[in-house]
Amino acid sequence: MKKFLISLAFAGLLCSCGGKKDAFSAMEDPNFKIYCQQFDTNQDGKLSAEECNVVTTINVSGKKEENGNITSLKGIELFTNLDTLKCSYNQLTTLDLSKNATLVYLSCDGNQLTTLDVSKNLALKSLQCSENQLSIVDVSQNLSLEELICSENYLSSLDVSSNDKLTVLKCDSNQLATLDLSNNIELIDLNCSNNQLSALDLNKNEKLAVLYCSDNQIASLDVSKNVALKDFSCAADTIRFENGFTIMSSKKTDSE
Repeated sequence: MKKFLISLAFAGLLCSCGGKKDAFSAMEDPNFKIYCQQFDTNQDGKLSAEECNVVTTINVSGKKEENGNITSLKGIELFTNLDTLKCSYNQLTTLDLSKNATLVYLSCDGNQLTTLDVSKNLALKSLQCSENQLSIVDVSQNLSLEELICSENYLSSLDVSSNDKLTVLKCDSNQLATLDLSNNIELIDLNCSNNQLSALDLNKNEKLAVLYCSDNQIASLDVSKNVALKDFSCAADTIRFENGFTIMSSKKTDSE
């Protein structure tokens, strides 16, 4: 009888292990679960690995003037082929994307994130994480990154030295005292306004077309190498253009 019970238990274990995992059971937030019901293509009330694997885009973003009501994206790790995630303007306090290795585009603006780890998202090309509570944004592993928008956080430092493909950087409204852009030779669009910068070296950024750097502590700015510059706003006292110096007697914010 004991052998029979052991055999029965073992058989039950095999059945349990062989059963399909249901991604719905991993989800904590009912609103996220409701959104993901569209991926239940056979409508059996379960979300299998096969159904998760064909999903490449998830968009659960709310509106800036009316935040969404998603508090958790637990279960997102089961969408292993995800390349686009839009979850801005919700009520997220954490976001674990360590299993989403194929992620290319991420927007998580307007949440309550205090940390964001994208070190495993090596394919990431666009990261938008503005209007959170981040004190660190580490993109040192994201060598394919082309766009970084991290405005309105609590960043006191930002290292983009590894991101030589970066074309867009918007890091305004933080607490940056320095910003080294010497390795970002592809940079086209830069907004670093409303920080604590006392200097800004743009000599290596010859492709720069858009520059906003007002509301800092910059006394002089050399844009003589930035011949592609079209849209410009800076409150420096002295600005050096390609053909010489322009002295700003008052701290204006438009180019002359």
